[in-house]
Amino acid sequence: MKQEEHTLKKTILINTGIVISFLILTFIFMQSFIEINKFNIVSDSSFHLSRANEIYENLKSGSLFTYIATHTFSHSGVGTFLFYPSLFLYILAFLRLIFNPITSIYIWIGIFMFLTLIVAFYSMMSFSKNRKRSYIFSIIYTLIPYHLYLGLWNGVWGEYIAYTFLPLVFLGIYIPCIVGRFP
Repeated sequence: MKQEEHTLKKTILINTGIVISFLILTFIFMQSFIEINKFNIVSDSSFHLSRANEIYENLKSGSLFTYIATHTFSHSGVGTFLFYPSLFLYILAFLRLIFNPITSIYIWIGIFMFLTLIVAFYSMMSFSKNRKRSYIFSIIYTLIPYHLYLGLWNGVWGEYIAYTFLPLVFLGIYIPCIVGRFP
């Protein structure tokens, strides 16, 4: 029993260190962009930023839910919010209530970068049971140029968010296959 407690404490300490290293890596990476204080609007980013701004404007005026765009998209009443998921953009809108627009964008991107590190580590750890392999995989998977391109340079945030959870999808496919649920 004493040995199991020691092993559990050691595992918790190591995993806590890994999470802290992910936080530090994310902070250092995003801090450089925050200091520049510029965000390049290209491709889908103007669309997603308009959606986030509409949520922000509605939150400022006391309305929690957004159904149509009355502040953005030329005040046209576009019903984008009825058909396009907005849940993760609420985080950006809430950040905007605290920080300036550029800082809130980079903090939001950083939150998903951190989440990607955690999800990738957890998924690989569940698959391989090898902490070192999982750590290296999570860093490579998160900092791969395509992921950075989606979030930082092209603003394709739907795909950027989906990229965060892909390792869980592959793990979910793998686990039923090894227990014989799928042929």
